[in-house]
Amino acid sequence: MISEHKPPTIKLYKKRWYILILFCFNGFLMDVELQVYNAVPQTMEHYYEKGGVTMKQINYSLAVGALTYTVLLFPMMFVESKINNFRFIIVLSSYMYLLGCILRLIPTIFTSQMSHAFGYMAASSAIIYIGSIFTYATPSKLSALWFGENERVLATSLAAICPTIGIAFDYLLFPFLAELRWGLDNSGATKEFHGNMALLLYFELILQIICCLMMTVYFPAKPSIPPSFAENSKREQSKQQKEQVSVSMQDIRSDGNMTLTQDVNVSYQNEESISLLRNEDESF
Repeated sequence: MISEHKPPTIKLYKKRWYILILFCFNGFLMDVELQVYNAVPQTMEHYYEKGGVTMKQINYSLAVGALTYTVLLFPMMFVESKINNFRFIIVLSSYMYLLGCILRLIPTIFTSQMSHAFGYMAASSAIIYIGSIFTYATPSKLSALWFGENERVLATSLAAICPTIGIAFDYLLFPFLAELRWGLDNSGATKEFHGNMALLLYFELILQIICCLMMTVYFPAKPSIPPSFAENSKREQSKQQKEQVSVSMQDIRSDGNMTLTQDVNVSYQNEESISLLRNEDESF
């Protein structure tokens, strides 16, 4: 009797677009945060004047981040391959961006730390760059996990281009946002105004908090039913490999127990033989 072969089940979830938007938003904020100082250099230099931070030091802080990225790229990718949990690494990257935003705000919140502003900037840049390793490396993984074969190019392209859009957002809009006097003392209206740097820092912090909360509440690692035959085949192969490893481990344990039992029996027989020989010698 010939058994009917049923094709594997695949399904496209509507929530895949939500996952894509959230991923893109996270990548967008990453480069917004990295380039915020370069977008308003005069405002930045005046704001950190007491800390002695110059544009040259800002570039140094970005260089520190880029160097950190280069050194940790392959080790972090190895860690990611071992973890193999899309939700974990993307949510982790989002919280690293949040930590970077908080660090660079410390001199603003605690003015006594303004003299150490460059250190906070460099640390913030390094942390954001470490998180960006996951963001830059996973657009294709996102599309493979959530999108059908005909949608992968679109999903991968959108996910990969959003960080660049973040840079454009910085240079196009932040100079205008820096002109807003929200949160400033009214007495400062009569003084020379160099831009509202604090507003920009709090603005990116609020956006990153929103992103982190949304990802924490709902950002599944993968759909329960794969979106394509290729992803289904990959899952089946992974499942078979795990089963083979499990069977191999059971065989090893079984062989070990059998060998141990045989060794015990042989040892027991040897002891009996030695005992008989001793009895014969004594009787003789």
